[in-house]
Amino acid sequence: MPKAGSICVWPSGGNRLVATRFSTTTGGPAGATSSPDHVWFSDPGDPETWHTEAPEENDVQLYPGNGEPIQACIAWKEFVFVFKETSFFVFNSVSGAEGSPDFNFRPVDAGVGLVSPRAVCAHTTGVYFMSRNGVYRTTGQEPELISSLVDPVWSGEVSPFYTGGILAHASITNRAMGGWEDRIYLAFPTESANSRVLVYDPLHDWWSLYNIPASCFASFRVSSAEELVFGYASGSNHVGRHSTSYTNDDGAALESRWRGGWADLNNPDVKTLGSAKFWGTGKVQQATGSDFRQDPGTLATLDFSDPSAPSWGEKEWGEFEWAEPRGLVQKARMTAVLGTTFSLYFANSTLDQEWSMHRTTQHLREINKPATVNG
Repeated sequence: MPKAGSICVWPSGGNRLVATRFSTTTGGPAGATSSPDHVWFSDPGDPETWHTEAPEENDVQLYPGNGEPIQACIAWKEFVFVFKETSFFVFNSVSGAEGSPDFNFRPVDAGVGLVSPRAVCAHTTGVYFMSRNGVYRTTGQEPELISSLVDPVWSGEVSPFYTGGILAHASITNRAMGGWEDRIYLAFPTESANSRVLVYDPLHDWWSLYNIPASCFASFRVSSAEELVFGYASGSNHVGRHSTSYTNDDGAALESRWRGGWADLNNPDVKTLGSAKFWGTGKVQQATGSDFRQDPGTLATLDFSDPSAPSWGEKEWGEFEWAEPRGLVQKARMTAVLGTTFSLYFANSTLDQEWSMHRTTQHLREINKPATVNG
C-alpha cells in the first residue's frame, strides 16, 4: 500500500483508490517512486493492487518540480479533485487500452488552491476549499470566492465592534473543514492552535462564528442520529461532540451573543428610544447601544417563558388542556436611550438556558411610532 497523506475513492473512475500527498521518494505502492507531485491509482475495484511498472504504471505527476506539493485529494460526483496551493486538477475519466490506462484530467490555473491539507470539504453544491485569501467553491470550473462577507477575518481589517478574533496567518496550515447538516464548518487559529469555527450556510449565504477548538471534523452516528464530532486542537487527544440539541458544554455554560448593525430608524434627528417590544423564546440578556459606542449598553433580562405551558398546558382533570402554549412570547422593555443611531445586543452566559429572537419594534418617544425590525 502507498504511504500517502491523502486518499479518496473514485467510484466513476472504476472504483479505484486514489493516493497522493507523499512526503518521501519511496512512498509509492511497494516502495515505488513518489514525490510531492505524484498521484497513484489502484486497479479498478481492487484497492490492494497497484501497477508500478510500464506500461501499466498507474500514476500521474502534476506540474512536477513547480515547488508546490500536493495538499489533498477529494472525490465529488464523477470527479476527483487534487489540490496544490495555487492550482487544482480535475480528474474526470479513465481511457486507453487495457493494461495501459490514461487518467484524464484538466488543470484549473486560477491562482488559488488549497492552503491546508484538512481545509477541503465536499458538499452537494460543490467542493469547498480554503486558499490564503478566503474560502472558494468549485464544481470543476473556475472557483468562486464565497467568503467576501467575512473577508476581514483574513485581512485583519475588522470593525471595532467585532471581538471574535482574526486569522493567524503564521498558523494557517492548521485550518480544517468539514460538513454537517448541510453547512460548512471551517476551523481557524487566532493564535497558534485552532480556536474559532466559521459556519457557512450555502442555502442562505449566512456566516456564523463558534468558539470550537477543532483540529478536524467528521459526521458520525454516536447514538440514534448523526452528530458533528471533532478532534480538539490542543491538549489531550480527546474527541468532542457538537449538536444544536446540547444546552451546555460538559457542565459549563454555552455562551452566545449577537449584535446588530447601526440604524437611525428612518429619523436622522437626535431622539429617545423610549421602549421596545420583543418576540422570542427562552431567556436572554438585552441591551441597546447608541451612537457607535462599543459598550452595548445596560443589560436587562427578557424572559420569554410561556406561563401557560408548564402550569396549564398539561392534560389534567378530564384529559384536556386548560390552555394552549404559544410559540412566541412578547415582552416589553422601557429603555429611554438617547441618540441618533441605535444597535441591539443580545447575550447569554447562563447554564442550560436557550433563547431565540424573532421580531422587535422600537418606539420613539418624540413621534410615538414604532420602527420594526424583523429577525
